[in-house]
Amino acid sequence: MNSRYTQILSDQDKQIIIPKLVSYVPKPKDKDYEIGYIKRYFAQKANDEDSPILEISPPSFKKISNSPYYNTTSIRWKINGLIESQGHIIGVKQANSNSILRGCKDLKNLKNYLLNTQQFYKI
Repeated sequence: MNSRYTQILSDQDKQIIIPKLVSYVPKPKDKDYEIGYIKRYFAQKANDEDSPILEISPPSFKKISNSPYYNTTSIRWKINGLIESQGHIIGVKQANSNSILRGCKDLKNLKNYLLNTQQFYKI
């Protein structure tokens, strides 16, 4: 008997467990504002690119980042500095718009989820 066929037959009795995701809202700390940015993590069902995008916690991201059931991305989110770009200094709006575009390579509708490029901004 073919070994692949045998493996498929034996896998039929195994239960597939798809991790359940919980929405998460980051809470930047003073240290994050000193650094100037936070990392944000997002996931979406892999079999439906129109399914809702969820922001998830760093531990959840680590747990599912290689899961076949979810597409994921992480982005760097600027939270202090100039709002608008001036000269060679990239402002919060532009930096976060750039991050969203990079994230859209993995989750095409991320731009529809992250509408406020000044979210978490603090002077």
